[in-house]
Amino acid sequence: MSLKNIEQVRDWMLQAIEKADSNKLNLDKLFAITKTCEGVFSSVKLQLSYNHMRGEEPNIKFLEDCNKGIPLKEEPKRIK
Repeated sequence: MSLKNIEQVRDWMLQAIEKADSNKLNLDKLFAITKTCEGVFSSVKLQLSYNHMRGEEPNIKFLEDCNKGIPLKEEPKRIK
């Protein structure tokens, strides 16, 4: 399994929850999966915070690979 972006990680975690709910996955394995996802999400948050602290625009492929959003008409205001 190769998880390339945040959407894939989220889907993997939700599938694990569904499997555990239907008794196809034991709770120890579910706990390990959710802790792993928590670590991944925390590292992304840290990178976003660091970019913000330095006044840099984030360039996080893990997030950008799944971004299908519509560009804003106005640039968001930066907190100084």
